[in-house]
Amino acid sequence: MSMQDELDITSQLEGESGMSLGATSTSNSKIYELEQEVQRLKAELEQKEDDATITDPNWTMAAHDPFDDFNDDDDNMITNYDMEFAHDTEMDTTPTRLNTSFPSPPSTLPNTPTAFAIARDQTSSPVDTEKAALKQRLESLQSHVATLTSTIAFKEDNHARLEEKLQGFVPLDESHDQNSLDAALDTVLTRLALAQSEARDHQNAFTALTGDIKNLGFPISEPDKVLETIAQQFRQARLEIEYLTPGEVVEGFENDKVLEMLVSRIKVLFEKVKRSDESIDQYHDQELLLRQQINTHVSINQDLTTKLSDSNHAITELQEEMQDKETTNQRLKSALESYRKEVADLTQLIEQVERDGQDQNSRLQSEIDEVNDRLQDEMLKHDSTRTMDEGKDLIIMELERRLAAALEAAAEVQEQLASMTAANVEKDVRIEEAQAEARESEKQVAARNARILDLQQEVEAINNSLQAAHATILSLTTENQQLTSKLDAEKARGVGFAKMMNEQLVRSLEMSSAFLGGGEVAVGTDVEVSGNAGIKEGAVVRKGNFEVNTGTAGVVGGKKKRRRYDSGLGFLDEGDEEGDMVDDY
Repeated sequence: MSMQDELDITSQLEGESGMSLGATSTSNSKIYELEQEVQRLKAELEQKEDDATITDPNWTMAAHDPFDDFNDDDDNMITNYDMEFAHDTEMDTTPTRLNTSFPSPPSTLPNTPTAFAIARDQTSSPVDTEKAALKQRLESLQSHVATLTSTIAFKEDNHARLEEKLQGFVPLDESHDQNSLDAALDTVLTRLALAQSEARDHQNAFTALTGDIKNLGFPISEPDKVLETIAQQFRQARLEIEYLTPGEVVEGFENDKVLEMLVSRIKVLFEKVKRSDESIDQYHDQELLLRQQINTHVSINQDLTTKLSDSNHAITELQEEMQDKETTNQRLKSALESYRKEVADLTQLIEQVERDGQDQNSRLQSEIDEVNDRLQDEMLKHDSTRTMDEGKDLIIMELERRLAAALEAAAEVQEQLASMTAANVEKDVRIEEAQAEARESEKQVAARNARILDLQQEVEAINNSLQAAHATILSLTTENQQLTSKLDAEKARGVGFAKMMNEQLVRSLEMSSAFLGGGEVAVGTDVEVSGNAGIKEGAVVRKGNFEVNTGTAGVVGGKKKRRRYDSGLGFLDEGDEEGDMVDDY
């Protein structure tokens, strides 16, 4: 029997005995593939060895003379053992190791030249590498085949033991072939399936019965103990019925009649209990009606007591309120007296403020008139010098200072009016409260409010007049700036005219010195002009004891300068006139 036949028989036995057919077919396919791989590798190895024998030298003839044509008997020696055993299909059932071995070269090296050996090594090294790889692969496959062989042997052992077990189910007149074993195995499996189905049905019935017993509500979980408890309770029920109704029960105390008896007795008891419950409900309804009547009387008494206490409390509160109102009236009278005094003081203060405002308005009007007069004077004296401008600036600063003081005074007046307004608001609140309790003071409060409104209107008129004065001052300041710009232009024109006159004077002096023909003439022209500074230095011409000094001297702080010599051109007189104007101003 070949290995493939044994594998087929083993897989058939495993399939009949309930083993996995998928695993068996997989193992058979693996074994078949491995056998094919082993055969293919053996064929490749034989082919490689044939190729190697063609190119490699004959190791058996290496020790002889290469020119010796003597045929040695060793040529018939078998060197390829795999070729001899390639067609062997018989295999041991449980081989432990590989019985064959690969051929190896002889132990003695041939007596050949060195060059030939080197050439052989160079040509045969790839073949040896492939041989080694094929040998390693063949060894691994052979070890795998040995493992599979041991598995097959184990399966054959199982088959033998299964056949021994099935001997009792095989008829004596039949042979122990495959069909009889199959029939016996089918019989065993059928009986086993029937027994398993019966056992499963019994188990399901027992499980259902156990569940029903557990669902009865007993605290015990074991079914046998539950049944014992039920039997004890039935016996106790029979004894109780015999004790409670001796001689009344005619049917007997069998188990099937005890439940009917108990149910009938329970129905009778339930009817009695129902009738008693209905009578109890009637009694309860009557009791509720009586209690409601009692509660009504009690609530009426409590309401009367509460109303009496509330009336007493209201009388007490009214008495206290009357006392409080009397006290409040006294306080209100004193507050009205103090309010009259405060209103009188406030009236005096407002009159004083009005007088102060009128005085300030008159002063401001006089100052404005004075400023207008001075501005008219300034417009007439637009050719005045820097001293007049400084005086105007001082006047403007003084006016601005006075205007700021007037604005501050107006702000103070407004603050006083605001405080007075706040005080009036508070007093209005007090007056309204007083009016709610005493209507007699309404006319006086209305008159005072009207007076306060008049005062507020007058203060607003004062503020409007102050704003108009401020606008007038701003317009005057603008006009003053325009006049200042015009004055600067006139000064610049005067400086240009002075320079021109100075140049003419220098030219005339040069001409006169040239005309006189001799002497020392020193002419220096140094004119410095800046904004409001005017002419600081002029031209000085000296000839002998003759000296001419042109220019205008600035006035500082209104002090008088020492007397200077006049050049005859009238500049000194103009400077004196400007100084006198500043002093007068």
